Parts: sequence; C-alpha cells; structure tokens
Amino acid sequence: MSLFQSKGFQRLLMILSIASILVLGYIFLQMRSVSEDLVGAAQKQLTSYKLADELRQSSDDLTSLVRTFVATNGNPIYEKQYNQVLDIRNGKIPRPDTKEQISLKDLMQKEGFTQDEFKKLESAEGKSTDLAKLEIKAIDIIKKYGSKDEAIELVFGKTYNDYKAEISKPIDEFFALVEQRTTKSFEFFKDNLTNLQIIFLTLLIVTIILVALLAYVSEKVPEGLLGAKASKIEEVVKEVSKGNLAVAIKTDNPNSAIGLLKTAVDNLKALISEVKHLSAENSSVSYELSAAAIQTGKNVENSSNIIQETTNKATTIKEQIENSIEEAKKSKADMEAASSSIIEANNAIEHLSNKIQSSVEVELDLASRISQLSSDAEQVKGVLAVINDIADQTNLLALNAAIEAARAGEHGRGFAVVADEVRKLAERTQKSLVEINATINIIVQAISDSSEKMNSNSRQIGELTLVADEVRDKIVFMSNSMQKAIIMSDTRVEDYIKTGDNIKQIIYGMSNINNISSENTKSVEEIANATDHLNKMTEILNNKLSEFKT
Repeated sequence: MSLFQSKGFQRLLMILSIASILVLGYIFLQMRSVSEDLVGAAQKQLTSYKLADELRQSSDDLTSLVRTFVATNGNPIYEKQYNQVLDIRNGKIPRPDTKEQISLKDLMQKEGFTQDEFKKLESAEGKSTDLAKLEIKAIDIIKKYGSKDEAIELVFGKTYNDYKAEISKPIDEFFALVEQRTTKSFEFFKDNLTNLQIIFLTLLIVTIILVALLAYVSEKVPEGLLGAKASKIEEVVKEVSKGNLAVAIKTDNPNSAIGLLKTAVDNLKALISEVKHLSAENSSVSYELSAAAIQTGKNVENSSNIIQETTNKATTIKEQIENSIEEAKKSKADMEAASSSIIEANNAIEHLSNKIQSSVEVELDLASRISQLSSDAEQVKGVLAVINDIADQTNLLALNAAIEAARAGEHGRGFAVVADEVRKLAERTQKSLVEINATINIIVQAISDSSEKMNSNSRQIGELTLVADEVRDKIVFMSNSMQKAIIMSDTRVEDYIKTGDNIKQIIYGMSNINNISSENTKSVEEIANATDHLNKMTEILNNKLSEFKT
C-alpha cells in the first residue's frame, strides 16, 4: 500500500492542516496588534514633530514679535501677539487648534517625551530666562521712555544674539532626540508588520497545499472515512486550490475528512475575511498618515515663509539704519561748519574788545592832559554827549550780538552783520575822540571841569569791554558745546554701524533657521515615503487576498 493510501499519513496531514490554520489565526492576531501599534507609533511621531516644531516656532515668533514691536516704536498689536504666544505655550489660555487649556510642556509629558529630552528643554528654558529679561526691558523702555535706539540695541545686539545661539543648541539636540526616538519606534513596528505579513502569506500557501494534499489523500481511503465521494472531494479541493473558499461543502459527519475540510475551509474563510478587513483599515490609516505628513510639510513651508518675511523686515530695518548713518554724517558736517563760524565770530569779538580797551586808554590819557582846562566846557559837553550816545548804541549792538550768539546753534547766521555794525560804531567813537582831542587843544585852559566826566566816560567804555568779554565767553561756551555735539554725533554713527552689523548677524541666523526648516521638510518627506511603503505593502496583501473568494 502506497503512502497516499495510508490512514496514518492522512491523519498527519489533518493534524498539520489544523495546526497550520491555528498558527494562521495566531499570526493574524499578532498582525492586528502590530498594525495598531504601528498606527499609534506613526501618530505619536507626527504629534511629537508638531509639538517640537511648535516649541521652536514659538521661540522664533517671540523674537520676531519683540523686534517688530521695537522697530515700530511700540505698536501695541505686536505686544499683544507676544503675550498671546507666551500664554498659549504656558497653558494660560486655550490652544487655538484643540481649544484645550494646557501648557506645551504638559502636552509633551502626555505624549511620552523622555527624561533626556526634557533635560534638553530645561537647559534651553534656563538660558531663555536672560533672553526674556532683555525682551521685557526693551518693551518697558519703548513704553516708558520711547527710546527706540536703546531698545533696538537690546533686541538686535550681540548679547541678545548670543543668548539666542545658546538656546538654539539644546533645542536642536532636543529635536534630534525626538526624531531618533520616534523614528526608531516607527521602524520597529513597521518591520514587525512586514515580517508578519510575509510569514502569514507563506503559511497561508502552505496551508492551502496541505488542504489540497489532504483532499487528494482522502480520495484514496474508503468513502465512509472520507465522508463523501472521492469525485466530490476532488471537486472541492480543486475549487479551494483555485482560491474559491465559497465552494459548498455538505457532510453529515463533521469528523470525516470532508467534514474536517469543511471546518478548515470555513475557518480559513473567516480568517481571510478578517485579514481583508484589517488590510482595508491599514489602507485607511496609511492614507491618513500620508495626509498628515502633507499637512505637516505645508506647516513647515509656512514657517519658512514667515522666517523669510522676518528676514525681509530685518533687511528693511538695516537699510533704514544705513540711511540714518548718512544723515548723522551730514549733520556732523553741518555742526562742524557752524563751529567754525562761531570761532570766527569769537575772534571778531575779541578784536573788538581790544579796540575798545585801546579807546579806554586813550580817554584816560586825554583826561589827565586836559584836567587843567576850564574854557569851552559846553562844546566839550556836546562832544561828550555824542560819545555817550555812541556808547549807548554800542551797548545795544553788543546786546544784539549776544542774542545772535545764542542763536548760533542754528549755524550762527546773522552774527557777522551785528559784528560789522559794532565795528562801525567803534570807528565813529574814534572819530569823536579825535574831535574831542582837537577841541581840547584849542580850549586847553577851558575844560578843567570836564576832566571828571571824561574819566566817567572812560569807565563806561571799560564796562563795554566787560560786556564784550562776556559775549566772547558765551561764544566760547557755545563752541565747546558744539564740539561735544560733534563727538556725540560720532558716537551715534558708531552705534548705528554696530546695530547694522548686529542686524546682519540676525539675517544670517534667520538663514540658518530656514535651513533647519528645510531639514524638517526632509524628515516629513521620509515619513511620507514610509507611509507610501506601507501603502504598497498593504496593496500587495490586498491583491493576494483578492485571489480568494469568500
């Protein structure tokens, strides 16, 4: 008797077929469990990316908003947006997407972020405290004093950029840890599911072969043992081998070969139906993951656009500062020209003072010579009255000169005219003194009583000299003030240049952030590729399962 006619071989085939079906059921349950784990890992990966990206984006948004607030000289809209970003991140107000009032850190704990990842966050938070102090100080300066230059130095300066660089390093390391953890988990479940699918398909083929072989062997044993005619069993086996599990199998003896075959086919039919359902769910999940990856890619692209817009604003501010530098240089040149005019005016006043002093000396000399004269007093009085009138006008012009000197801060226009008039009056004074001298030579013996008046007139001219000295001192003070203003202008130009250099560093930092966003885009593309791979594997499984009719 051949092996195929042996009842022992038939029992062995039955046992192997039943065992194979049981193993298929176990593998199916494992596939469903791993598939659920894979979906959970993918969703956790996307959620972790979103939360990590929100942390970095909120930090960049705070920097952008406080700098825009300072650049716009205290626009309250940007301060409101600045506080809103802080409140959302700290859980003080509901989140705009889920309306849930929870801090970003609590969300990360809820999503299972590791202790190593939180250590990186704590390192960044510790360094961000100093950065926040600078931002709050800049906002207070704008609101209380309106000092835009000082506020710009705070938020665009080297100290601020150094803090930003120190914060960026642990955040980048945090991103790397999150990506490493989530990618490792996703790849682990994906590989497990792929292996289980391969094992399932292989075992399914083996089961079909065993069932077909069992049917063939059953044809060789008595019909009572088979439970049906051999031709009927052959027909059933052919249909099953073609993948038609919907074939009708009738038997009154469930313990017969055909009864066991019917049980195996029914179990296999239920198993394949469940696998088809699971495969359909996998396709749906893959589609959702792909859509989520696309949306995340769009969000990263939007972040890149925001960074580019901020870079453009920083470039505009840099151009404005460069224009301010040019204006400051022009103002410095104007002040230097005004300072030169003031120095010339001071020299003119000093020359006038020397001439007046010479006139005083001449008057004193004349008074000593004509002290004995007593005649022609009335004529001398007339001449002295002219001198007194000239002295009064000289005093008035000196006062006008002082007023014009006070206005010399506007480049000292008009001062030369007043100085010229003072010079002319001094010449008239000299001519009058010549007339007095001629008259005194004629009436030497007649103006002895006028000596005292001449001395008094000399004292008045001396007082005019003091007034001229005071005017000169004021002009010297104005000249010194103008020199200080020129020095301050030089300092302001240097500050503008430093601020321009800081803004260039900011633009460079924005470019680096944009590069990081590009790397995030690549990570999202990798997720999308993994999802496409899962889709293809699911499609292959669906094609294999579609060959079976249930």
